[in-house]
Amino acid sequence: MKLKYLGMAFIAAMLYSCDDQTSGIGQFIPDQDNIPAFIQNYDVKTKSVLQDAVYARSSTAYLGKYTDPQFGELSADFLSQINCTSNFEFPETTQRVISTELTFAYERSFGDSLAPMRMAIYPLTKAIYDYGDNKDLYYTNFDLNQYYDSTQEPLAEKVYTAYDPSVSDSLRATSNYTPSVTVKLKNEFGTAIWEKFKENPGYFKDSKSFIDNVLKGFYVQTKHGDGSILYIDAINLKFTVEYLVERPSTNKVDSVVTGSATLAASKEVFISTRIKNSSLAEVVEKANQSEKSSFIKTPAGIYTEVELPLEQMYDEHETDTLNSISISFTRFNDSSSSPYKFSIPTHLLMIRKSALDTFFEENETYDNKTSFLATYEQTSNTYSFTKMNRLVSHIFSEIRAEKEKGEEAWKAWLNKEENKDWNKVVLIPVKGIEDANENIIAVENSLEMSSSELKRGTDSRPINMQLIYSRPKVENN
Repeated sequence: MKLKYLGMAFIAAMLYSCDDQTSGIGQFIPDQDNIPAFIQNYDVKTKSVLQDAVYARSSTAYLGKYTDPQFGELSADFLSQINCTSNFEFPETTQRVISTELTFAYERSFGDSLAPMRMAIYPLTKAIYDYGDNKDLYYTNFDLNQYYDSTQEPLAEKVYTAYDPSVSDSLRATSNYTPSVTVKLKNEFGTAIWEKFKENPGYFKDSKSFIDNVLKGFYVQTKHGDGSILYIDAINLKFTVEYLVERPSTNKVDSVVTGSATLAASKEVFISTRIKNSSLAEVVEKANQSEKSSFIKTPAGIYTEVELPLEQMYDEHETDTLNSISISFTRFNDSSSSPYKFSIPTHLLMIRKSALDTFFEENETYDNKTSFLATYEQTSNTYSFTKMNRLVSHIFSEIRAEKEKGEEAWKAWLNKEENKDWNKVVLIPVKGIEDANENIIAVENSLEMSSSELKRGTDSRPINMQLIYSRPKVENN
């Protein structure tokens, strides 16, 4: 490894521009007038890791199937409850329910917009309650078999395409047009809900009463077709009814009119997407047999694991101050033969492997101390992470007591199952949640069709990680 001494005039600017919160391993206070600083490069190894399921608590639902030449078949379906507005009512003079429709609106889709797809809609047979203690509900491999009856006839089936050719160009060009798929449900379904209202309007006083007593929710399944995935932003249940109003000429309530009422899915009720990937294990195995690349792929697919040389760094810098640690991951251009290219993940989250599940389950926010966010840099084709000295110093503070017990105790600590990933971080594609000023205030697992092939770090072809550190000048007596 190479050491490079930095000139003193350059040192001060470098030290205090790298990180305004420099962290020391030792307990000394540097001499402010004479702080030697150095650069040292370390070798980093990476590999691809299969991620069968991710925690995905989102108001967006995904539906469809797409088979990619590289990553194989992916299918998506979802469960959704319907939010009942407070004290919802049918008109008092309702005569009948004419029709009941479910509408799925989406701003975006992936794949062939003209690929014919078929969905099936089933009623849930068991209510799902989210009290915060069952995190499995929001994982993309959630087992829903206990919540619907697969032997039951669906409420409806619908053949659709992401691009609806029946919509005129003039309507499509309007600012308030949103693509959607509307499915007409069986007549008796809407009538049964109206009968529930007549039985007890209290069933409709809020969402919980509605879900408990009227409609537990829907399972929307991809039945047939291949080539298209919808990113569904809004789900609406619409009732069209005939009811009576007063006729002005007679003052009698005998004039028949038609009206509608809509209930919607929302963040206040349960929505969960299931994702199935067919061939990712083979992709991961092949990638790890090669020294060329590692992958990140969504949804619910592959992440890159990064092994940091932390033990070596600790031994070499136990009494030094770590001013800056940075690393960049280079992306290869997409050379796949697919006619529909996956998008490039905009953001990658770097987080300790051991904290991966709890970070998303507890809705934690990246803090640039133990978790970091990198944005794809198109000009350099890289994802770059800086200020990692904060993470490394944090880990060093955790292991210092074990290291000080001696070599035997340290090896025993390393051999414990719970410590096997102590020196590993992972790169996870995430969706950034922005505030009104477009600042990213939170992240969640991305469920969009995206991927990147990254240059891999191996023993023979490592990735470079740069450390800038300082150590106190030792005065000779």
